[in-house]
Amino acid sequence: MKATFIGHQSWLISSKKTYILIDPLLKSVFGASERSFCSIFPFRNIDIAEMPKIDAIFLSHEHADHFCIESLNEISPKPPVYVGALMLNNVKYACKKMGYDVKIVNELTPITIGSIKITLFHADQSTPYWENRVYQLLFEDLNSEASFFLAVDAAMSSNYEGMIERNDKKKPDIVAVSNNAQITDYGRRSAFENALSLESEVPAKNGPALLNVYDQLLVSYLKGLPEIENIAICGGGFIKGTEDLSPPPFSDGALIVEKLNHVFSSGKIWNLIPGQVISIKNHIVSTAQRVSWITLTTKDKIIEDFGLPKPVSTEKLFYPYIQEEITECELSDAKIRIRQCIEDMLPGILLSEPGKFAFNRYIISNNFSPQIDFIFSTPDLNISFKLSVDLCTGSISESHSSCTAPSKVTMFISDFIAVLDGAVEIWDLTGSSVKIEYENENCNPIPFFYAYFGEHNQQNLAIKMVDKKISMGGRK
Repeated sequence: MKATFIGHQSWLISSKKTYILIDPLLKSVFGASERSFCSIFPFRNIDIAEMPKIDAIFLSHEHADHFCIESLNEISPKPPVYVGALMLNNVKYACKKMGYDVKIVNELTPITIGSIKITLFHADQSTPYWENRVYQLLFEDLNSEASFFLAVDAAMSSNYEGMIERNDKKKPDIVAVSNNAQITDYGRRSAFENALSLESEVPAKNGPALLNVYDQLLVSYLKGLPEIENIAICGGGFIKGTEDLSPPPFSDGALIVEKLNHVFSSGKIWNLIPGQVISIKNHIVSTAQRVSWITLTTKDKIIEDFGLPKPVSTEKLFYPYIQEEITECELSDAKIRIRQCIEDMLPGILLSEPGKFAFNRYIISNNFSPQIDFIFSTPDLNISFKLSVDLCTGSISESHSSCTAPSKVTMFISDFIAVLDGAVEIWDLTGSSVKIEYENENCNPIPFFYAYFGEHNQQNLAIKMVDKKISMGGRK
């Protein structure tokens, strides 16, 4: 069995003449629109015409870095697309509209394609709700008994751990885990810094921060599995369509892996570059020859080891995706729509962790008002209006209170309206187009935005995105 790393969390699993593609990201960019896109990192070109003939595609979940219309539209001939029973309708709708035959696979029910057996495992219930439909995949070679487990963006499946504990499954030869450590160098800002407290420091990739990475990736995450000899780190292989950002916070694998291999005594950790191949034979994992249809490119002198040619500003950036000024008439209509949206969100806000925290914080301290502030700005950063949600009364007002709200969210009017129109996704805005201030992690409002505006809650907006992208040919 071979596992070819394509980039980010895309893989090609092969055995003999069987080729299975997982979460294909084959183009240089992906995203909801020309205003909100991500570039695959490290930069690489894929000659799709030279790829092997694909026998099946598996999609783990609905997020754009796993379900990529631009990439799916390029594959020909079109093999069957396999999805788990929890896959959202917009994904199935899009695949069928592009000419794919969509097949539903039940968890724990293996299917065989050629010489490979595939089993889907639903992510553990401890996974955050915006990733709670993720399926992790086990690939087993029927010829050699080699096995590869792809963990994807979620907590390790307790069902998979249980099967190994009961000896229903052998432990895998290699596990691919997603590096969600969010560690960047001093002097480099990441797209996620605007989701941190304004007082936060950027952690360094050494000392306690490195130990935290070790715990997240190799200890806590894999604690339900027996000692694993081989771990491949992937994920985070993209840069948002913004300037002055460092390499993405999850794709600093080369340095992390170099350091972690010094303390990982039971086996080896693998950091892969797109195009590299892992071979699994007689339960021995090794590297094989790179595939010729993936070539690395350089851009602005960024090189294979994720180095940067120059320091990047640590100043926190805050700028709109939709940069056109809005007219007075448009502003009036926008205010009405925004207020209505906040009113619709109100029950969820009151029951959210930020809402409960703000209320409890008010009870024990008179220095805080029982509110969450939503501030809406024009592109020139002139604040247009503020809506405050009172956690005691459940009312919404254009508050001018001098008290400090434990959670504040500043958004651009044009961007928020674009979300309501299905023109951009909430995921696109939270990295750089939304400014957040909060007292501590318990009152961070971003998870609530993910939950409320995510595809699983807003299927109508997700379908709009699908139709728009397919009408564009699925290409940038």
